[in-house]
Amino acid sequence: MTSVPLSRGATDRGAGGPFRKLRGVVIAQTKELKASLIMGRAKTALLILVIVCSVLSHANPADTRIVRGKVVTSDGKPLLGAVVQLKNLVTLSIRSYVTQRDGKFEFSQVDSDQAYEVRAHYGDHWGDTNTITRFDSSKVVDVTLTVDVTK
Repeated sequence: MTSVPLSRGATDRGAGGPFRKLRGVVIAQTKELKASLIMGRAKTALLILVIVCSVLSHANPADTRIVRGKVVTSDGKPLLGAVVQLKNLVTLSIRSYVTQRDGKFEFSQVDSDQAYEVRAHYGDHWGDTNTITRFDSSKVVDVTLTVDVTK
């Protein structure tokens, strides 16, 4: 090991001299920065995991139901060409179905956590509105809608 002469007024205070403390502070700050980055990455990964789980839980087919039924006239005959509307009472979105000869309709993938109104019309004649609540735990909801076409 070679010795470097000290300038006038300087003293040797052991290995590293006055810079020993400074080097220790830099090393401590570097370790703290690394720990902070690791925690930041861990928090980001946890946030992504929570978001993915949330999305998957809403996409679960077990949280859906089927709303089906029949549209009939006031005398009980199936109504061909009636329009059935399923209205989400939260988003106000409406899905429609036109009945065939047997008067039957079916809506699949209906969110069980939402309330809906179901109603039918034929021309200018509207039937009564039926409400399906989110508290109804049925996986299949059967509805008979009556439209009085004689009015």
